[in-house]
Amino acid sequence: MSQDTSATPPGEKRRSILDGRDNVKKRRSIFFAFAFALTAAALPAAGAPDLHSPATGMVTFRGTEYFLRSTQGNVSDFTPRGQEDLSAFTDMLELNQYPAAHDHEALSRISGRIQAIAQGAKGTILQTISASASGQQPGEHFFSATLPTAHGTDFDAIRFVLVEKQGYGVFYTHRSYGESATASTSEWVKKNASDVQKQLLQFDAARMVSAVKNPTSPSAPASNTDLPAGTIKKGTLTSPLLMHDTMLGVAGQMGALGCSKVEDVTPYVVTPFAGAAGRRQWQEKWLVKGCGKEYPIDIDFKEDGAGGADWTIKK
Repeated sequence: MSQDTSATPPGEKRRSILDGRDNVKKRRSIFFAFAFALTAAALPAAGAPDLHSPATGMVTFRGTEYFLRSTQGNVSDFTPRGQEDLSAFTDMLELNQYPAAHDHEALSRISGRIQAIAQGAKGTILQTISASASGQQPGEHFFSATLPTAHGTDFDAIRFVLVEKQGYGVFYTHRSYGESATASTSEWVKKNASDVQKQLLQFDAARMVSAVKNPTSPSAPASNTDLPAGTIKKGTLTSPLLMHDTMLGVAGQMGALGCSKVEDVTPYVVTPFAGAAGRRQWQEKWLVKGCGKEYPIDIDFKEDGAGGADWTIKK
């Protein structure tokens, strides 16, 4: 899949969500664009652990163990063994808590909003299911979609459910990379989408909530050997899908440097989170390969306090 190579001048700041103030085009994925906006205002009350390194806790989905890798506010990411690098995962489970959602109507609104965001990001909705609350059965919602990304193409399946009268979204993503990603995802969907839907609708969301709140078994940390000068660990503190927004600016920067094709990106953390939730700042160095060269790109990140984040590519 071709990259957006429109030039982004060094040092230019870009906002990652459209807030109506700056006419900035929305680039967020369906995961972060709405999930983080819903939770940001309630982070202190949520009580979720704040883990930013390989973490603990485990759930099983479709016969595969998924380990808790990070929690940022009310968003927790799980990946299988061998997929500790959240910038290069193939399969991911994500748990989003919605502090203000406590009934079926709230889940319905959340599901509708995220579907609209997916469609606005040129996603294709594949399946939707809505079960109204009745008797002892709480209502819940499900939809699946394919979505283009800066890396290739995602298949996303999302279930919105109440756990002890608290709203949660359980997100499953299968990601394909490269120019053949659309075709690869299409073939994968034909073989797997039906089973993913069945398994996600039967998935024990309460177990996943418990794995975040009460982690037990530690997962192995990623290797930090051979780090570039000035960095502290391999990986990124952005969510995997917030990275999609930043990648568009990186591709533009590469175009300004005379290279129109991004072949590979390896992110590294320069400084950890600093500041209160919703106003955190951090720095990263992304090593970008293209046109037979490797380009180090330094990026400053800063949350804006309104559910978004700014990034600045340094000169």
